[in-house]
Amino acid sequence: MVKLLMGINLIIILNMFLAAAITWELIPKSYIFIIALPVLLIFPLILWYSVTTGQTGWKKYPYLKDNEHDNNIEDDKEWAGGLIYHNKEDNRILVPKRYGIGYTLNFSNRWSYIILIIIFAVIIISLLIALLHP
Repeated sequence: MVKLLMGINLIIILNMFLAAAITWELIPKSYIFIIALPVLLIFPLILWYSVTTGQTGWKKYPYLKDNEHDNNIEDDKEWAGGLIYHNKEDNRILVPKRYGIGYTLNFSNRWSYIILIIIFAVIIISLLIALLHP
């Protein structure tokens, strides 16, 4: 996990350096697409780590127990890849994360998809407004 966080930190620092170099005109503004490259590297890195180790690394420690539900951590029938929760018997929209702090969406509930559509719509509309009105 430490290596992953250090890698992400280095990618962010590289991205900030490239943005500053473009702002100070050390790199021509026509090369602005290179700022997106470090950011795009973060997502596959996180996805690879999450799939190989499970959410918060539970696949590394299969002998641990979940104290709240007294289930084995390796019980994965409601968690697709350890990341996406889908349980048709659970009618909640937001459920506590399997491990760690926070909540995640129950993708068996149709309201979860509506929430995601609203979030993506707000992001896309914001980007369109920013691009069309300089």
